Amino acid sequence: MDMDSQKVIFRLGRRPAKQGPRPLLNDQDRVGKLATGRNRKLQLELSEDRKEQSIQLRKKLRIGTWNVRSMSQLGKTQILGRELDRNGVSVCGLSEVRWEGRGHFTTLEGHTIVYSGDKVRGQQGVAMWLHKRVAGTLIGYEPTNSRLMVVRINARPRCISFIQVYAPTSGAEEETVEQFYQELAETVKRVPRKDILLVAGDFNAKVGGTRIAPVVGSDEIGDINEAGERLLDFCLNHELLLANTWFKHHPRRLYIWTSPEGVTRNQIDYIGISQRWRSCINNCKTYPGADCDSDHNLLVATMKIRLGKKKQLNILPRLNTKALVEEKAMEYKVEVENRFEALQVLHDERTPEELWKETKEILLDVAKETVGFKQTVRRKPWISDNTFDIIKEKREAKQKDPSRYKELKRQAQKSLRRDKQKQLDDVCDV
Repeated sequence: MDMDSQKVIFRLGRRPAKQGPRPLLNDQDRVGKLATGRNRKLQLELSEDRKEQSIQLRKKLRIGTWNVRSMSQLGKTQILGRELDRNGVSVCGLSEVRWEGRGHFTTLEGHTIVYSGDKVRGQQGVAMWLHKRVAGTLIGYEPTNSRLMVVRINARPRCISFIQVYAPTSGAEEETVEQFYQELAETVKRVPRKDILLVAGDFNAKVGGTRIAPVVGSDEIGDINEAGERLLDFCLNHELLLANTWFKHHPRRLYIWTSPEGVTRNQIDYIGISQRWRSCINNCKTYPGADCDSDHNLLVATMKIRLGKKKQLNILPRLNTKALVEEKAMEYKVEVENRFEALQVLHDERTPEELWKETKEILLDVAKETVGFKQTVRRKPWISDNTFDIIKEKREAKQKDPSRYKELKRQAQKSLRRDKQKQLDDVCDV
């Protein structure tokens, strides 16, 4: 049976024969697994009230990624949720979850997990964890395969497209690595251009020992390897920067993976963001104190959008057509006729486009010389002195005479409406 055609509802747990997700009872109130189809469009259908929820990016948002080294352990989902909640993480990509199938569900604490695994349990797998306070902002997700998935989150002023990855290790075949980066490139191209693009996860690559602006900003952790060179090429081609290489921290806040003997430490997990939105990342570092029985540390980026001021567009000058009356109108008419007569004397063959350009230039040039342009009108305060006097009298009567205060309040509103209408009339008459 095709895995995509299964419509079994899952939750986390374990039983003697299998570990991981198992069927829910019919009366349990959970979000069920979603059959995804093969058209690779964003999959989740949401109710209208849920679509209205959004994250305000002008406030700080903490986004993380974590290689959890299997989610099949008993109670791992609850432990992971408590650790992420304790560290203030709202959205976190997960690598190596080792679940089979694909879909989404709600945990006992109310958090939402979206996952994309292999057909066989216990291999690879990626997922996305969303805190219950932001779970309603989930627009949709695309489970590409067991190493790639993209989640789109409703945010203001721009939506976030979060791609979670789990790259092949350095010992994988060249064909496998090439296929992974090809699928990742295709996934990036499908992301809407207006979205804030985040690409995070376990890349199994080291980019230390090099500083390539604007991709890598520090060379403190390790030396670059072949996988790191491939990652740098991908970031350069798609205009991404690796956020956790751009902030100065103590080495314990930079390294991600620790070897079993505790000697070797490397930086192989990254949070990449579009260079266009680089100013949104305020900080990015690891949290060694977070624990979920993994040899990888939790990597968290603090995000807060900064919008630049919009430059005022140059206002095109307008001809003073109201002055084109009586003597000015006659002067304009005579000058235009003289120039057209001179134009007819020329016997050069001209195309209709050239004739139109010459006609346009004659009409505009004569108008500029005859009537000129309108003077720019600066905006002035539109509330009159009489209205301010009523407002002052109203303020003085507030504590002394309540009935008089109500009467003056009505007068002030009436006077304000009259002043505003006068301002609009003056603008329209200009």
